[in-house]
Amino acid sequence: MRRPKPWILLALFLIGSLCPAKASTLLWENWKQEPLALGKTSLLQWNVMNGTNVDVLAFGCFDLSTCVDLNGTGGNAAGDIQSKSTFLLAGGYLQSFSFDVLNTSNSSFRITIGTAYSEVFTPLSSGIINRTFSLPTDTFATIRITNLGTGGTGSIFLDNIFLWTSDSPIIPSDPMAPEPGSWALMGLGVIALGALRRRTST
Repeated sequence: MRRPKPWILLALFLIGSLCPAKASTLLWENWKQEPLALGKTSLLQWNVMNGTNVDVLAFGCFDLSTCVDLNGTGGNAAGDIQSKSTFLLAGGYLQSFSFDVLNTSNSSFRITIGTAYSEVFTPLSSGIINRTFSLPTDTFATIRITNLGTGGTGSIFLDNIFLWTSDSPIIPSDPMAPEPGSWALMGLGVIALGALRRRTST
């Protein structure tokens, strides 16, 4: 059996270095397993905090599927939920967070992920929200979503909550050094020139 030539193995390695990084999903919440109900004070993956309640609905949502309404039912205090799971956010890796929102209320809401991330979203905000952040060291965190209004007027529909971590570490960039993709392309060029030279010399 013929052994593959070293330059072929090197080419395959360099091509592999150009492939995008994979990711590890920490949370995906689409509420599909959650029983539909108004005024819920308990959810499968979330604690409902501070005596508030939320609605789990199958209408009026961002993508016409099951979602949670942070405004709840019955004139309750604004909805406040916190993930039951604590997630390990790996230091030195890119963390990504996204969710769908349709906010028809006059209330803002805040999302916090431990001490790593916090942001307030204003009334009437809608769309697919994507955020990225990184940490210098490993950090354990829960996700908390808090309605900052009084509840009752309009709705704050949330769906498709994702949290994931890149499987490739962040490499500090040196402005004077070529990026890994540039090294790979230069390596492929050298290999191609070597193969062409060998072919012309035979």
